[in-house]
Amino acid sequence: MPIEQWAKTETSDEPWSSFFMARQAMEAGSNEKAISLLQSIAASKHYEPRHILQAWCFLRKLGVKPDISIEREIYGVIVEVGMDDGLI
Repeated sequence: MPIEQWAKTETSDEPWSSFFMARQAMEAGSNEKAISLLQSIAASKHYEPRHILQAWCFLRKLGVKPDISIEREIYGVIVEVGMDDGLI
């Protein structure tokens, strides 16, 4: 999801506050500040996997690659199962 949709509004709740500030930094051309904020989210053990994965998605777009020690960590699996009646 684009950062414009992920961090739409300002809040004091983390990690949303850091995502919002990273978005503002990116829009202002301050990629170093955005990278710092996003790396802080990605390194946290307190956030949900979706937050960590989204932070890494934004970091990769900024040219940051994960360290070899964490690049193969798995945070979740998506399984799609077809249903005869479709979605209920």
